[in-house]
Parts: sequence; C-alpha cells; structure tokens
Amino acid sequence: DTLHAAQIAKRLSYNREANMVYVTAKMLARAGLTIEQLESTAEVPHLAEIDALKKGKLDVALSGEPWLSHVVATGAGTVWIRAEDAAPNEPYGYVFFGRNLLERDRDAGRRFMLAYREAMGRYLEGKTERNVAILAAATGEDPAVVRNACWAAMRADSRIDTTGMLHFQHWAHERGLVPTLATVAQLWDSTFIAHADSVARGAAH
Repeated sequence: DTLHAAQIAKRLSYNREANMVYVTAKMLARAGLTIEQLESTAEVPHLAEIDALKKGKLDVALSGEPWLSHVVATGAGTVWIRAEDAAPNEPYGYVFFGRNLLERDRDAGRRFMLAYREAMGRYLEGKTERNVAILAAATGEDPAVVRNACWAAMRADSRIDTTGMLHFQHWAHERGLVPTLATVAQLWDSTFIAHADSVARGAAH
C-alpha cells in the first residue's frame, strides 16, 4: 500500500477498515499531517479513484496492488509515501482460526497450516511463469501487470511480528475500536506453526 500524490494537498481517499486507517495515519505522520487535517472523502472505488486522481478531484489516495501499478502506469499519480517506510515490518494480514479448528478439529488446523506453508513456499519462489499465471487467473489481471506489480513480502515460517500487532491493538484501543486489550497468548496460537516446523524438519532428514 502506498500514498501517492503530486503534492501535499487536502482531498484524501482511503480504506476505512481499521488496519488501513492505522497505516494511513502512520504514512501521513511522516509528512507531519493527520487524517483530521485533510478533507476525507467517502471511500472511492479503485477505478473511480484513478479517474478522480487524473482529473484532480482527489489529491491523495491509499492504494495497494494491482491498483498502484495502474495509477502509476496511467500517469494518474506518483508514489509519495510507502507503507513499508512509514510502518516497517507492520503485519498486514493474518490467518484466523475459528472454534472448529482451535477446539473441535485441531488436526484439520494442522493440515491446513501444512498446506498454507507449502503454498507460501511456492509464492516465495517469486515471479516465476507459473506463479504469475496463477495470480493472473485468480485476480483477473493481465499477466504483465502481475509481473510488474510489487509483491507483498511474506515470511517463509508464517510467523508474525507480535510487537507490531500489539502496537496496532493499543492504537485501536485508544480510539475506542477495541474495548479491552488482549495478550499475545490470547491472540496467537503458535502450536500449529510449531507442528509445521517439525514436519518440515522431518522431511529434511
């Protein structure tokens, strides 16, 4: 995700999901700005957002791939602030297990994690012909766009930065989005990853 604009201005479009608001706030802070200082619009659909940037109806927008590539390719905007610079090592996605996998059928949870780790290994091979074809088919994007896009960094061990997770939780709590603070132990069950590690070690011998 990236904030892009020709210059610091007032009209801002961004995703209202809590984690995206958090990232937007951290990006703007790099420029000494807050969301409240800008004229926030209703969240604009991506295609309309590109058109609005072209016509000067928007000055700043939060954009992730593949939309970022479209913005740059069409000349609608340029990269202003990168999320990776404003919030380094910030986790953007999680795998959530519900009660079925956590309590009723933990073996299914273990098997899911093994499959997930295998898929992650394939993803981390990079922009291979097969990976580009798979992502192009899944997203409906042109393979050239997928190949040129910035692919999100992913950890091969599937672990998360719990420090970043807790920072986000405190931010959400301060704004009344989370009623109580949870501990890492309440949020994260590492036993599924530990099992995947043991299987991987066994396969290596």
